Amino acid sequence: MTRNMLAYRGDSNSTLISFQLSEKLASESYKYRAEFTDGMGAFLTSDFLSLTGTDVKTVDIPVPREWTQAGGAGEVRLVISELDALNNELHTVFSAVGRVYFASRSSGSDSDMRVLHHGLSSLIADMHNAVDETKRATEDANEAANAANEASGLVNEALSNTAEAIDGANTARDAANTAAGNASAAAGMPIKRRRQPPVRRR
Repeated sequence: MTRNMLAYRGDSNSTLISFQLSEKLASESYKYRAEFTDGMGAFLTSDFLSLTGTDVKTVDIPVPREWTQAGGAGEVRLVISELDALNNELHTVFSAVGRVYFASRSSGSDSDMRVLHHGLSSLIADMHNAVDETKRATEDANEAANAANEASGLVNEALSNTAEAIDGANTARDAANTAAGNASAAAGMPIKRRRQPPVRRR
């Protein structure tokens, strides 16, 4: 591989592209991503990239296999977007296009980097929000299921306590009848037992 080659065809994350930003373009409130057109003319975009560095702010991206698999030449640029609370693009800045080469093909077909693709940053931000909402919904569903299981356990415990109370009442009634019979026999006088209906479980 010569100095002019960025990577070998088919490489994955073996090379890092670094975009150095001016102070005006470096902000945690901005969204950064890289757009790439490969040697076959296919258009690709990265996910959002992080702002790094202290004195000098840069945005770095490892070159993925999707960028290198066509070989030949490709073009890359950085896209900086400012989004509102609803992920609508307020401002978007496109860097100059850089041409890169991959070993095994000396040149690529003409790319379509003259076209500026607006709205992709909004779509990516919406995708991230959808993933976050799905995670929150899953967590809420798990919490609801746990609460339902706990409530079911409390109901079963209450029913068990009620059944035990009914059994205790029936036992006490039988004991009272037996005691009354014993007292009558001891006195030599018959007494009339009042038949009480058993306590029924509900």
